Amino acid sequence: MAACRATVLLVDDNEDNRLIYRAMLKHHGYRVLAASDGETAIRAARRLNPDLVLMDIDLPGIDGWTAIEILRST
Repeated sequence: MAACRATVLLVDDNEDNRLIYRAMLKHHGYRVLAASDGETAIRAARRLNPDLVLMDIDLPGIDGWTAIEILRST
């Protein structure tokens, strides 16, 4: 399987979900970055410029909807 090396920012406050999704994405050749809350996700997305953000909606602090709106506005 050829590695695509696209970068995915995976945002979920549930550690088990992050582990499962990370394993699946890595298996398919993606480079995976992870965050467990909206604030961290915003900082990571701005700094690392991932190709795709997979965002949980119900997050502590800034929820997923708000985090995506913030990222879209910048």
